[in-house]
Amino acid sequence: MLTISEAQRRTELFLTGQMLQALRAVEYGLPSFDTHLHDVDLAEVARARVEIRHVRGASDATYLINAFGDELLMKLQSTFAGSSLFIVCRHSMRSTPSTLRRTA
Repeated sequence: MLTISEAQRRTELFLTGQMLQALRAVEYGLPSFDTHLHDVDLAEVARARVEIRHVRGASDATYLINAFGDELLMKLQSTFAGSSLFIVCRHSMRSTPSTLRRTA
């Protein structure tokens, strides 16, 4: 049986470790075709910058992801039944806001 303290520990590891690492890897550099092929670790070529706001013991975290020349503000809440993801788009001053068009 999973104890509350173990659930909190796993949640903390997920929000501040695994998720942070995954978000940093959304944008990455590829080796050039004219270089010798060798193993490259994803963590070494990750380009995205991620800032995190999290209170220890809380079941949520907010991430500011800078990738592909734009920013995304994302809030992730983890629960015992699963997880909920709330994404709030915040355009940077560098990006041009895009409009969504409905297609028939």
